[in-house]
Amino acid sequence: MLDLERFLPYRLSVLSNRISADIAQLYETRYGMAIPEWRVIAVLAKRPGLSATEVAQRTAMDKVAVSRAVSSLLDAGRIQRDIDSDDRRKSVLRLTDAGKAVYEDIAPQALAYEQRLLGALRTDERQALDRLLARMEQLTAEADRAAPPFSFFSEIEEAEKRLAESGEFTGERLFRDRPGVYAAAVRMIAEGQSISAVARALGVSRNTVCAVRDREGVSVEQEKK
Repeated sequence: MLDLERFLPYRLSVLSNRISADIAQLYETRYGMAIPEWRVIAVLAKRPGLSATEVAQRTAMDKVAVSRAVSSLLDAGRIQRDIDSDDRRKSVLRLTDAGKAVYEDIAPQALAYEQRLLGALRTDERQALDRLLARMEQLTAEADRAAPPFSFFSEIEEAEKRLAESGEFTGERLFRDRPGVYAAAVRMIAEGQSISAVARALGVSRNTVCAVRDREGVSVEQEKK
């Protein structure tokens, strides 16, 4: 039996969601932005000239969430889309003056929040945390490059396929039977997290997360607004 409260990916995801929600209070009311939009602005402030696909890769957000965030920011005049000077088949994104103003307002407040959070830790604890996070990032990057990718998911998906064929199981039924996990999946999808990230955090397959996304499409859109 999976103890979700002790499951490391889930714990990291919940912590990330809480921190993101706290920081979101800095820009949601003032600028009417959702978490995916702020992440796009933050990435482009550091690395202007990325494509939407590259933004998705750097933020580990779902491509659909990035596309919607980009469209919203374009409509608000906070980013602009240009043709790449080196490859005219490729469009790239940059912050406008309005987008830079948002970043320059929010970034210092976000950094101050980080300092308050880390200030509760001893110096050796902060150093250990940094080392462990760097190591986890390295390990997950190596896992992403491994072949076959996400063998853990493959085993789950194969089991789900066998049960579905027998008429005893669907991805949606799993989440109906586990409402806490279902609600967590909806929230994480609404925040723009990628399908794989949600699946890793909750210990389910990507097919199951996709079933939730498709089934709750209207609710997710409403929550994002």
